[in-house]
Amino acid sequence: MAKALHNTPPTSSVQRLFDKGAVARALGPPTLPSTLQGRDGVELAPSTPKRDSIVVKREFVLTPAADETLTRLVQVYREATGTRLSSSHVIRAVLRGIAVGLPAIKGEVTRHGPLKLPSNARGYEAERDRFEQAIASSFLAAMRSLPSYETALNATTATGVRESKPVLV
Repeated sequence: MAKALHNTPPTSSVQRLFDKGAVARALGPPTLPSTLQGRDGVELAPSTPKRDSIVVKREFVLTPAADETLTRLVQVYREATGTRLSSSHVIRAVLRGIAVGLPAIKGEVTRHGPLKLPSNARGYEAERDRFEQAIASSFLAAMRSLPSYETALNATTATGVRESKPVLV
C-alpha cells in the first residue's frame, strides 16, 4: 500500500519564495492584534507609530564641493557635541530649522523672482552654479530674518505649520 502524501512546510528560504501564503504575508499590510497583553495581564491597545518615526530614504546627487561642505558640517557638529552623529542626524536637524523658516524662505524666493532651471548636461556648469547661488542667497537672507529657533517654532506652531515641539538639551 502506498504512503499518503502530506504537505510539509518549506524549510529553506528558496522554498518559501514559492509559498504563496508566505509571499502574501510578506508583501501585505502588517497585521497587529487589536489588543496586547501587558506584563500584569492588563490588555493594552497597540500604539500607532509616530509620524516622525517613519523612515523615508532619500538620495541626493552632490557636487564634490557640496559633499565636502556636508562632510565639514557633520564634522563641526560631531566636534561641538562630542557625539558620533551621522549625516542623517545633521540633515534632519537642519531641516527642522528650515521648517520653521519656510514662510520667510518663500517670501525671499518670491522677492528674488522667477529663475530658469539650467540643464544638467555638460557645459552648463556655470549656469547651474549661478542658479544655486541665487537659491543660496535667498535662503541665507530668509534665515537671517528669523528670530531664534524657539521663537520661530512657537510662531509657526500658532499658525499650524509645525506640529511638534523641539527637544531642547
